[in-house]
Amino acid sequence: LPSICLGIFGWFFLADSPESAWYLSPFERKTLVIRSSRDQREASTPSAKILNRADVLAAVKDWKVWAFCLQNFPGDIQLFSYTIFLPTIIKAVNPAWSTLYVQALTVPCFAWSAISYLLAAYLSDRTQHRAVFGILGCSVSIVGHVMLIAGQGIAVRFAGCFFIATGLFLVSGIALAWLATNLPRYGKRSTAVGMQLMIGNSAGIAAPYRCVECDLVVVHGHGE
Repeated sequence: LPSICLGIFGWFFLADSPESAWYLSPFERKTLVIRSSRDQREASTPSAKILNRADVLAAVKDWKVWAFCLQNFPGDIQLFSYTIFLPTIIKAVNPAWSTLYVQALTVPCFAWSAISYLLAAYLSDRTQHRAVFGILGCSVSIVGHVMLIAGQGIAVRFAGCFFIATGLFLVSGIALAWLATNLPRYGKRSTAVGMQLMIGNSAGIAAPYRCVECDLVVVHGHGE
């Protein structure tokens, strides 16, 4: 239902072209038109339409691409682990809470994560900086993990879930946008993004097995 409502809203809200984007300032519309024209000129060249071997090798040999890939892997481990095991984590904060109550408590955590991500994306675009928001998101998430591990009391440990949620999507999302916008050639960009997504998403394989005790809790928890 939310997807259907969002689709209807987007039909009337989203502009058909940069020139008609009423939610952008005149300067932003002009800049977007210039960038679109530049991209179209680059896409019209023969080399831009072909996935050249040289571009693929350039991406594979670029240490910065591998740095982004390796950074994405642990970031996605946190992402997959949090989204899958959040009910189990909250249940461990206070075992007396019912399953229905625990599920309800996951809603504000994910809502705050979405708000943090959108706010950081807006500020990152405005300031034209990526690294600072990725580092801040990672640092805040680390604080949240410490609160869950060493925190005393229900309030402190539950607050740790919000700290983790603050940087949950920033660590991976900022990196995805950062890498793609800094590789002008089509072949290198498409190869690098594919590498980043492949290595990052493979974290979903490792995430469920990083804690055997957590797996046992999840198995028992599903039987409630």
